[in-house]
Amino acid sequence: MADNTLRATLAGVLLFAIGIAIGGGAIVNYTRERGNLEGWQRADGEVLYFLTGLDGKPRPQIGFTAGGERFRFTAAGRLAYRSYKVGDRVEVIYPADNPKAARLESPAIRWARTVYAGAGGIILMALGGYLAWYGRTTGMVTPQLPNSSTPQ
Repeated sequence: MADNTLRATLAGVLLFAIGIAIGGGAIVNYTRERGNLEGWQRADGEVLYFLTGLDGKPRPQIGFTAGGERFRFTAAGRLAYRSYKVGDRVEVIYPADNPKAARLESPAIRWARTVYAGAGGIILMALGGYLAWYGRTTGMVTPQLPNSSTPQ
């Protein structure tokens, strides 16, 4: 019995530590990504037309203006496969010194990654805390054995 409670306690501590690591990693990744985007400019873009990618799926060609000059790029990544129509307005971000490196912006995706990882971390921490508490409290209870010696 004591062996199982020790295992439960250790499993709980391990899950709690993994939850902290996942939550902390999510915060660090979000902060790092925000830092990488510092100094980037935002512009309003427009879906001009569609190109067929190597995978056979249509990807939008986006046009935007930066510094009085017109730029175009083909959307890539997860945002490229949303259902756009020609003429749709999209938000574009680009490095101030290189508008040719533009990409579609979606703060919701950045937040969603952080929130999902943080929620997973909190769930693991709660489960680990419960397991550690359960293992600790059940390990402290010692069963009372009946007295086998009877007076004669």
